[in-house]
Amino acid sequence: MRHEEDAGNDFGLLFDTEESKYTAKRRCRKLIQSELEKNGLEADTIEQEVETVSISNDVDDPEDTSESIDGHVTVDETDTDENHAVRMEEMLRKLEIENDVYQRVFLVTLESEETLSGRYPVVSGKLPACLVFLPQLAAEEQAEELACWLNANNVDGAILERLQMPHPELHVVWTRKTRTRSESQVAEATEMMPIKYLAACYDRAVAEIRQLERTSSESNGTEVARRCAKLAVTYAGTYLTNPQAIQIEQDSIAVSPPQPNPHHDLFNLMMAAVGYRTIGTASVGFFEALVEEHRNDLDPLFSPVLKELFETVCQLSLHQPSVVSSCFGVLDFITRHSPLACVLTKSNFWLPPAVTVPQLFGAVLHQPPQGTAYEDATLLGRLLGLTCIPRPLRQSEFFLTPSQQSQAEMDAMTASLRQQFSSLTDALHRVLRNLLRSPETKTDALKWVVNCMRDNVGRKQVRWVVKLSSVGCAPASHQVNYKFSNLSRQMTTITVDSGIGFSL
Repeated sequence: MRHEEDAGNDFGLLFDTEESKYTAKRRCRKLIQSELEKNGLEADTIEQEVETVSISNDVDDPEDTSESIDGHVTVDETDTDENHAVRMEEMLRKLEIENDVYQRVFLVTLESEETLSGRYPVVSGKLPACLVFLPQLAAEEQAEELACWLNANNVDGAILERLQMPHPELHVVWTRKTRTRSESQVAEATEMMPIKYLAACYDRAVAEIRQLERTSSESNGTEVARRCAKLAVTYAGTYLTNPQAIQIEQDSIAVSPPQPNPHHDLFNLMMAAVGYRTIGTASVGFFEALVEEHRNDLDPLFSPVLKELFETVCQLSLHQPSVVSSCFGVLDFITRHSPLACVLTKSNFWLPPAVTVPQLFGAVLHQPPQGTAYEDATLLGRLLGLTCIPRPLRQSEFFLTPSQQSQAEMDAMTASLRQQFSSLTDALHRVLRNLLRSPETKTDALKWVVNCMRDNVGRKQVRWVVKLSSVGCAPASHQVNYKFSNLSRQMTTITVDSGIGFSL
């Protein structure tokens, strides 16, 4: 383990073995000088602070002509105040903590494998088993004679280089020597999908905050971890808004991977993370932070996600209970957040389009859509249409050969379907309740309900189910689910903003 030593005397562990300690000292001093300049200190104060860094007597500085007392370089005999040296050591310690937190969260580094295997983090446990080395940024830092540490000045460049890497697996470095190397750790460090990588970075930042708050008194590390979480959310929003801003570099030697689809990746991540069985996972916090960070510009972020959700729902069947649960989990998450629910109710997947009828002299007459359009062209209608009731002139999907099935088999299938419908109606009830409770979406939700009932009014004139398609009404399954979603469980009369009461 790393003992509590003077950070200013420990330069040899922080750099490559072939590099002299004096060069390492000079780079650390320059890095600290840049930090002091960023904090707005005057030039004389910066010079006084930087020159107080002490190094051990085995460092040979050919340009240093000052006297040596007790093996430490001093600039001025009159400068005997130790406060400057203490402050410099504290600043160096903060920079090292900052570097360690960035490495643990983003799984990247500017240090070589030899350097990483020879030291331990200052606080909060060990470094991850493997990191991705960033050669371009490391070369830039060395060219400017800066210490190869991640800090607030270069972390943006580090994130961009990592996201644009075509083959991060070729730059993996190990932080400790081990005989067995985990493939899962390599896969986590070399994740190629930017959205999934940034979501994982957010989760690691949240875990880092909890760990530091519980075990360490270093407030600097907690602040850096919070900054990491914000950076992950900011870059995710930028990438979703403008996918062209982050493009994977094309490799002329190896075959480069295809450019990812960020909205498709976000949808798959939401399906995996916000299902009802995993609603408490940390990834939900990433989506909530994404909504909060970009609440004024959510349409370009989540409109493609709604399209992905609608296309998935169009292919749904009760034979896929896990996919149904995940779809309702995504929809429940959307409707629980008012800004996101507004994106849903203003989208093309909320109300069916009006029917246009050509008239004489180029005129167009707009008529209300048929009742079937609410099941076919709306997201909520598609979910209401999930049923075990056979379609007209079609065979049942669940009881294919009733005459050849035993009573026990039919009873088991019936019990399973009843359980699925219980979950289905509860989920529909939650979604509609979320929409009706929000002042921003209540009117749009009621408009869907009223228009759906109005355009399906022809059902009361139909005696035979087979005739439903001829009058343009939604099938019985749609109306059964609509009835049993139990909107009246919460309220019997809802007043629209205009003051009109609508009885459920």
